[in-house]
Amino acid sequence: MSSFEYKSLLELNNKREIIAGSAETLNEALMRGADLKIETVFRHDEHMDINSPIKDHVREVSEFPATIVVDGRWSTSFMTVRQPANVPFGFGPRASLSLFMYNQDGSQAIARPYLDGGAITGVKGQCEPYSYSEHEKMRYLSCYDRGTNAPCDNFIYDFDSFRFLVCDRYRPLCSIDSNGDLLAGDKEKLFDSLRSGADIKVGISGICDELPGAKSFEHVVYIRAAFLYHYQESGLLVAETHPFVRVAPDIPMRYATENWDYCWTIVRTDGDCSIMRMDPHTLKFTELKKHYKVTWFGSI
Repeated sequence: MSSFEYKSLLELNNKREIIAGSAETLNEALMRGADLKIETVFRHDEHMDINSPIKDHVREVSEFPATIVVDGRWSTSFMTVRQPANVPFGFGPRASLSLFMYNQDGSQAIARPYLDGGAITGVKGQCEPYSYSEHEKMRYLSCYDRGTNAPCDNFIYDFDSFRFLVCDRYRPLCSIDSNGDLLAGDKEKLFDSLRSGADIKVGISGICDELPGAKSFEHVVYIRAAFLYHYQESGLLVAETHPFVRVAPDIPMRYATENWDYCWTIVRTDGDCSIMRMDPHTLKFTELKKHYKVTWFGSI
């Protein structure tokens, strides 16, 4: 397989039953740092706009730049930078982040921090789930914080099919514990990979433990490191990641009041980590200083 080839490792039908591949194979690849896209198939007037005259079947392929593997056996993946779209015409009516979350069983969720400073008409807390009798393929499981700046919903939409497409182009180079001690691999291989221009990804262990509602599951968040600084004499590597969603670990993963946020991290090969956390309800930022075990991956 070439470096940028995607391969389907898990396929579900419209009942979310496995018809090809396996969740175990998918999760093994994600734990190697693999990139993920998810393909779904639906009819426009059943999913995008039930009143639309457009009857086309649509094949959507979307990237999920952040993944979390919980307890080594359950994966959940996130869209992290998507704006709501009124497909095929343009963007949606309000600027926000569409933080879609897909579990390995095809159950889904969305959190939506608004970015436009709109009026707050509700309060935090669980709400009565939406019920759309005309939207036969959509079932809401739970809804929270309606009318606030960051509502979130957990749901199932019966897509015609799901395919979890993986580009397995990374390999672990070294693992470093929260004290900066080398657990496995070789830091020099990491530095060589950086010098060659390889893409670097990190797996940060336990970074969601502090969120309200977190269960006592081991978990690792995998995200690209976009901006890297290698201090040559001291041998320190500092890396800032792409933004991602933190959610309290559970099986399956679900959004709820205050159990999620949006953040960037700066991780270092001495175990130090800085989290730039955005409160989705206030859009205010706080920097947190932490220590985590980090596994570093390089593309091949």
